Formats: sequence, C-alpha cells, structure tokens
Amino acid sequence: MDGRDAVGGLVTARFADRVRAAAQSVSGSQVRDELNTWADGFGLLADLQRRGATAPAGVIEDRNRVLEAGDAIYGTAAALRRTCPDAWPAGH
Repeated sequence: MDGRDAVGGLVTARFADRVRAAAQSVSGSQVRDELNTWADGFGLLADLQRRGATAPAGVIEDRNRVLEAGDAIYGTAAALRRTCPDAWPAGH
C-alpha cells in the first residue's frame, strides 16, 4: 500500500467543491468565510489522500499539512457550530 487513496481523495475533493459552492450562496460574510476555510481544509486533505507520502523527506511536510487540514476542518466546524447552533442535528 503506497498511502494513496484516489477514491477517497476524489470524494473529499467533491465535498470541498460543494462546500465552496454553498458558501457562495450565503449572505453573511462570517459564515461564508468559515465555509470557505472548511472547504480549504477538505481540499488539502483530498490532495494528501490522492498523492500520499511521496518520500521519507516529505513525511514531516505531509504531517504538517495533515495538521493544517485538521485545524481547518475541525476548527472551522467548531466555529460554524458556534455561529449557527440551530443548523446542527439535535444531540450533536
């Protein structure tokens, strides 16, 4: 296994595209910016899934990019939850 996930990367990239498209229909700049940041995180994750770790020298860079993607995805999800608390399913 080479660490690449072309299918997962494609699915994640499509999700990022959908989030970006949804952001364009939002009138509030805070939510729009948060959605775009969230999409950026998923876009970075998709790139990592598609190409995987390419060389031992790239491991540190890839680790940093995974952390960056995680911060964008999970940090922005928390921000969106605070901004739009009624948009989340009950119990989550």
